[in-house]
This record gives sequence, structure tokens and C-alpha cells, in this order.
Amino acid sequence: ARIANVAAHACSGDSLPKAVLRDVLVMFLAVSAALIVWSSTSHGQEAGGRQIHPDILKDPARIQRTIRSFSLTKADEISKYTDRDRQMMENYFAAYVPAVLTKKSELTSINATVAHLNDLLTRMWRPYPLPAGGNEVKRWIYGALSPIAKGDFQTPGRINAILCLSRLPRNPATDGGYVRPEPVILRDLLPIYEDDKNPEGVRAAALAGMERFVRLTPKSGIDAKIQGKILDAVEALLNAAPPAGRDPMAHAFMQRYAVDIVTQLSVDKAISQKLLVLSSKDDRPDLIALYLMGAAGTMPGKIELGNVKVDDLLQQWGTRAMGSLDAEIARLEAYEPDMSPVSQPADPRSFVTVRSSAPSGRRGMGEEMSEGMSEGMGERMAPDESSMEDGEGGFGEMGSYGEMGEFGVPGASARVEQPPEIIASRKKLSYLCQQLLLAATGQAKPVDELDPLENPGGLMAAVPADQSEKLNLFVTLVSDFANGVNEGTEASRRDYLLTLQTQRELLSAHVEGKSNDEDAGIRKWDDAFGSPTAAADAPPVTPDPNAAFTDPSN
Repeated sequence: ARIANVAAHACSGDSLPKAVLRDVLVMFLAVSAALIVWSSTSHGQEAGGRQIHPDILKDPARIQRTIRSFSLTKADEISKYTDRDRQMMENYFAAYVPAVLTKKSELTSINATVAHLNDLLTRMWRPYPLPAGGNEVKRWIYGALSPIAKGDFQTPGRINAILCLSRLPRNPATDGGYVRPEPVILRDLLPIYEDDKNPEGVRAAALAGMERFVRLTPKSGIDAKIQGKILDAVEALLNAAPPAGRDPMAHAFMQRYAVDIVTQLSVDKAISQKLLVLSSKDDRPDLIALYLMGAAGTMPGKIELGNVKVDDLLQQWGTRAMGSLDAEIARLEAYEPDMSPVSQPADPRSFVTVRSSAPSGRRGMGEEMSEGMSEGMGERMAPDESSMEDGEGGFGEMGSYGEMGEFGVPGASARVEQPPEIIASRKKLSYLCQQLLLAATGQAKPVDELDPLENPGGLMAAVPADQSEKLNLFVTLVSDFANGVNEGTEASRRDYLLTLQTQRELLSAHVEGKSNDEDAGIRKWDDAFGSPTAAADAPPVTPDPNAAFTDPSN
């Protein structure tokens, strides 16, 4: 009626009376209030619902203990819980848990609440039938978390709800004693991941939950239509570049989940070939490229190479290994302090002439010893600062425990404490070698002898023996690289850097393609710096006293 009244006055051309103006103002305020309410619920950071029982707010830990005990209760013992106890437990899941996960004011309480839910779920992941109380608690958990996971609430609450839902188990009695995820989880998580309007963290949590479901569930236990939808989604993720707003490393980490899902569900015989091709892309960070190598090498069956050129593949892998090694060398060199000389003013005492007060004649014993030590023994007994830093000279030469070895046992090797940056570098480079060897041989450990290699996999099983020369060279180089990085016990960055630089020199011959000979890298090193064993292996030479007269070149 008010809208019609305003329209009538507007059409007549008359000025609006005060009553009509008041109606317009009231309508404007009402519409504004409605829009505010809609906005707060649409992008809703809080979930409305039942009122929380005051006793739960007063002492949440008490009701949590009651729920934990109830989840282990058998059917014939449930009667010992009163109606009030059951109402309190239901209210905890229906009102308290949603409020904690969706209200901004309760962000600090999320961890404690989720820890309690995870504790309940851990008790359910055991290979025996769930008791009646456990089944009821599982139903309460799903009823509390599923609307939050699928709703439009704050991101931390949705992520925690999704991760808890992904751990919800089926009753082991229905699966022959095996504990597997609840099938309804997959139907909830797949739409969450497919909706690109969801926050990145929410989609990543849904993808992680899907990977866990696929990993713990037999392929026969997943609906064929859902399998097809999952494969389409994760294959698109594998082939896609990072979308706008997503960090490339976060994108690579999500792609690792996609690799695990593809290797579990795909029936494509050329899946290993596709993984190898993806691993050879230069724009792929090591986080996903190395993971693709290992996944391709451990796939069951023989790799279908198709149009893949093994030589180009090995060249790209070697280039990636060189890049990782160069990055480690640069990182460790950045730890070294600047040793450039700094000019210092002269000591003022050097300008003052001090007249000796010692009497002339025979010098005392202490004076003779001090002068003798200043040039000879004294210099050898006082190690310089650089040698003490590097563990050379002084106590550094004795090791951590001296001649007796560790724990004072004669002959026991002393444990050398290594800086944390060296330990981290060894782990990183060891993982690099492990993934390269998995792709090349199907085995993660260095290969001592290639002929014969027991149970070869990866490229080694796919490449014919008469075409495997470069592959064998690559495997030998990577194995030597892995052994060289891990066999040393260098306690200083300087010594470890020298080891890495030596390994880089040996590896560069293969990467740069200067020779196909398997000893090319070693010969290149010997030509540049001399072989350390050449003098020991060479036969003794007897000098000819007449050589200078008989040979003009001398």
C-alpha cells in the first residue's frame, strides 16, 4: 500500500507530503536491514541453530569425557546413561561443535574441539565391530560436520570439518574386519573440490580427503561413475598450470595428491608414459617433477614408452639434477662468512720504544724459551682461528673423543657432529637420487652392479638391452652421486662443499653431453686436476743419467 501511495503521488506530479516521505524512509531502512541479514547468512561466518546447554559451556571437558566413554559402550550397557546424559551429548554435537567451528569469536577453541573429535575417530579405526555407542557417536559426528563442510562458513571451520569427515570409518563388521572409510564421504567431498568458488584451502582439504579414501578403499568398492568423475578432475589438475591466485608450490603439492589418485584408479596402460612426459617438463618444480618420476617407476607392469625418447628424458633429468645440486652449492656457500681482508689501524703500542731492563750477559731460561717458542714450537702449539673453526688443528684433529673413539672404546669410530644445514642438504639430495633411481630402475637404492640387476623396473625394464648404454651410464652416475653425498662424514661446510663440487664435476660430463664413454666424467676430472691414484699405480721409474745428453728435448 505504501509503495502504491508513493507511485500515485509521483505520477501526479504533486509534491510528496511528509507522511509519504516517512513511508519512503521506512521502506529504505527495512530493505537495508534485510540486505544486511542476508549478507551475514549468505557469506555466513556463523551457523545458527540450537541453543547450547549452559552446562556444556561451563565445562566442555566433562561432556567430552562422557562422550568418549559412551563411544565404547555396548548395547546392553547403554541403559546406564540417563536421558539427560544423552540430551547433553546430542546437544554437544548439534549446537556446541557447529558454534565452535563457525563463529569467529571461537577460533581459539577449534583446536581443542577438533582434537577431541580426532580422538573419537582414532578409537573407531580398530579392526573390531563398533559398539552401539560408537555407531551413535559416528552418526552424531557426521550430522554435525557435513553441513559445515558443504556450507558457506569460515574457512578454518570448513577445513577442519572436511579433514575429520575424511577419517569417518565404516563398521569393520561389514568389510570382513578391515577398517575402511565411510562411502558417503566421497559423495560429499567430490562436489566440494569441483566447485572452484570454494576457497583454495577448502578444495585442497577435500582433495586430500579423496586421496585418503581412494588409498584405503579397494577399487571395486568405489562406484564406477564416481571413479570416472574423480579421474577427470585430477587429470585436469595434473595438466593445468597454476590458476590465478594460487602459489606454484601449492599447486604442485595439490598435484601430488592427484598423482596418488591416478595411480590407484587409472586403467590406462599408457599412464606411466604420461607421468614420465609430465616429469620432463622444464616448468615443473622439483616438488612435483621428482614425485612423478618415482610414481612412474613404481607402477606395476612394463612401461609403454610409445613416442618417449629415452635419451631426451635422461638429458632433462640430468639437467634437473644439476640445477638442484647448483642450488645446494649456492645455498651452502651463502653460509660462509666474508673472508676479505679488512684494514685495521696500527697498534698504538708499536710506536712506543720500550727499553729492556734485563741485565747484559747470559739470558735467563725463561727468556730463551720464550724467544725460541715465538718462532718455532710456539707457532705449532697455538692453532690459528680458521683451523679451529674448521675442526683442523688443536682438538679438531683428535675428533670428538680423541684416539679412544666414541664412549672411550679403543678402535670405535668417533661420531662427527654435522651442522644442521649439511644434514638437511644430504636429505634433499638423497631424495633427489632416490626418485631418479626409481624412475630409471624401479629401485630406490644405489645400484652397485648393473649386470645382472634383479627385478628391474622403470625404464630399465622397458628399454631393450642393446639400447641401454646411456641408461646404464645414467644409473651409474646417479648411484655414484648418491654414495658420494652420503658416505662422507665431513664436519665442516667447507669439506662438504668440496664433496658436492667434485660430484658436480663428475655429473656435468653426462649432462653437457661431452662424451658417451662411461668414464668420461672421471677422465675429465683427472685431466683437469690429476688422478689421485696415478702415482701409486704407476711402476717405479729408474732415472737415466745419460738422458740429458741423448735426448735433445731434455
